[in-house]
Amino acid sequence: MANSMNIISSTLGFDASTWPLHDMVFGDRANATYAHSSDAAFMFILYVSIISFILVMGATAYFVVKYRRVPGKPAELSPHHNSRLEVTWTVIPTIVFVAMFIVGFKGYTDMLVPKQGGIEADLIAAKWSWTVKYSNGMSNTAVMPSNKFLAQPVPVYYMPAETPVRLKMISKDVMHSFWVPDFRLKIDVLPNRYTKFWFETGSIPEKADTLQFDAGSPWSAMNGTPYVDHWVFCAEYCGDLHSEMGAIIRVIPKDKFQWWLANAGSADPPDIRGERLWQNNCISCHSIDGSLKTGPSWKNIWGATHTMTDGSKVVIDENYIREAILNPNAKIVAGFAAGQMPSFAGVLNEQQIADLIAFMKSPKVTEPAAEKPAQ
Repeated sequence: MANSMNIISSTLGFDASTWPLHDMVFGDRANATYAHSSDAAFMFILYVSIISFILVMGATAYFVVKYRRVPGKPAELSPHHNSRLEVTWTVIPTIVFVAMFIVGFKGYTDMLVPKQGGIEADLIAAKWSWTVKYSNGMSNTAVMPSNKFLAQPVPVYYMPAETPVRLKMISKDVMHSFWVPDFRLKIDVLPNRYTKFWFETGSIPEKADTLQFDAGSPWSAMNGTPYVDHWVFCAEYCGDLHSEMGAIIRVIPKDKFQWWLANAGSADPPDIRGERLWQNNCISCHSIDGSLKTGPSWKNIWGATHTMTDGSKVVIDENYIREAILNPNAKIVAGFAAGQMPSFAGVLNEQQIADLIAFMKSPKVTEPAAEKPAQ
């Protein structure tokens, strides 16, 4: 079944950017790997609609003329049934609709299932800005300055070319919607819970623009680096400066991205900051060596399924950890008493919660501790 879907999808989903009307509809070519499926599905449906419209309207015009009322000529009797015709106009549209479904479903599953490897980053939305935190704790170091079109500077976030990028997203205030038109996808960013989004950046064209920095700039080593910019917008009305809530994803070659990430700053990575938060706030109740205290041990807890006191099964993921920190009595692991842990709402901010999650996912917590040699 999967092989047949791939065959049909590849047959119908070839590069739609070469089709007539594509640039008129989209304005530009897709720049994420799965975005080509969206273009192909849309253009396929568009062409089927155009052809169907021409056939139906053409037949209607022909019949209006051919069978118009003529004085002195009696109206012809209409046939009440034609099995061959009815089967034809049932089977052919059904085949077309099934093909539409396969193309759309294949593209949709590609969007949902992230590729392994690549990089991970946290994205925090707030009125009216986007903030990306990389794995080493750094955020952006570049902005596009305000001008007559932009009321405020626009942050620029570097990403490596031809690389899967997975974002863990949350909002500090109201609902926002992360929309990258070049990627053909948008996803809601919500307060009080995490959503996830992934994309795989495309290649950089040969005639791309190149970065230029002043000779004394610490980034002058990146002069001549080719890049491609992809605008980010908010697609959910979120207040006065909603239309100004923009950012730029700047795709650069992998080797240049690694250099930039290594030299962008000296901030501690999230898991190190999370370990300090654990030492200062959590160590008295939560161990990382498997020993039980007032609360469950964090050793190998990440991704595990635990039974709650109400009998429900819960996977320990980002949303559970965040809820446990801010509303600890909402779901309590079976075997532990309620009311033992205070709420950290207003004590820890979103970045600190993300740092704790990074620490819980780190090898220091998820890998079994090495056995001590016998004395």
